[in-house]
Amino acid sequence: MSLQADQRPLMEINDLSFSYPRRMFEKSENLFSIHNVSLEIKQGCRYGLIGESTCGKTTFGKLITLLLTKVNSGYIKFDGDNRSIFQYSKKEARGYRKRVQMIFQNPDASLNPGMKIGASIAEAVKSCPKQKRTKKNIQEKVKEYLSLIRLADKEDNYPDVLSGGEKRRVSIIRSLALEPDLIVADEPFSSLDASLRNEMLSLLLDEMPNISYLFILHDLDVASYVCDIVAVMYMGYLVEIGQKHYIFSRNAVRHPYTDTLLLVQDLLGSYQTEEMEDSPVLTMPKKDDCAFRTIPKKGGCAFLNRCALHRKLNVQQKSKCDEVPELKIIEGNHKIACHFRS
Repeated sequence: MSLQADQRPLMEINDLSFSYPRRMFEKSENLFSIHNVSLEIKQGCRYGLIGESTCGKTTFGKLITLLLTKVNSGYIKFDGDNRSIFQYSKKEARGYRKRVQMIFQNPDASLNPGMKIGASIAEAVKSCPKQKRTKKNIQEKVKEYLSLIRLADKEDNYPDVLSGGEKRRVSIIRSLALEPDLIVADEPFSSLDASLRNEMLSLLLDEMPNISYLFILHDLDVASYVCDIVAVMYMGYLVEIGQKHYIFSRNAVRHPYTDTLLLVQDLLGSYQTEEMEDSPVLTMPKKDDCAFRTIPKKGGCAFLNRCALHRKLNVQQKSKCDEVPELKIIEGNHKIACHFRS
């Protein structure tokens, strides 16, 4: 589905910052996980959030789904409501969570070990805010969903006897059974083989085409296939956001970190051109340069210590990197947070 300018905004995320309590990480100097993130999610569109592990992607997904409720600053507004979701009452939060679902990276986190998978899906079907179903209709719908994920013969099984891939399929269909407006999918295909991955992709994208998605992904090939818009996160900052044909175009202007991610993908795929080898922007950081778990200077660019482009700048230009770069428009809706990318 291509992004249209007139599509209705579903969620507005503005200047969102979040940090974990210091007592959880006593030895850490940088407790912030999300830094001033702004993003607009439109109805029926598919967004991808990419970046390396521990960059804040899952934390961001938990904020969107109200699994984390205390933020340092900023707000999230949903479906035209002028209030932030963090101002909702407990009752309103329960209703919101039915409309904004999360598929967890670890399916065991979302499945009750003491509940048979048929009953687990039935509970989701019964809780769907958009449909009122009879007991007979609920059972019919459960069988239909189990058939879609090829587990029709395991309705009475408990999660502990299922494989990792089977648990993954159950967690996906439970989220769809609520018919939500937005699904945050955290690595939803990580434990599936190629054939099942294609089936689950078709299930998510074709079964309910009006659902909006935020896919949290490491696999850039999947991101380039399923997403309309791709956002790149580094150490809790959004460093780039744009339509996928900008992000994955060979000739596009990109953030140096995005270039590095794409280079790694090409190297893993045994594909590397002479042009890529000679490019200063695509140079991989040396081992002793990778102090990338701490921000080099308060208020500075978070990517400075790993940036191949920074190493090529003169002294006067490098001083500019002591300032936090703003996420600015490069072309159309394509935005990059870099002082030297335009």
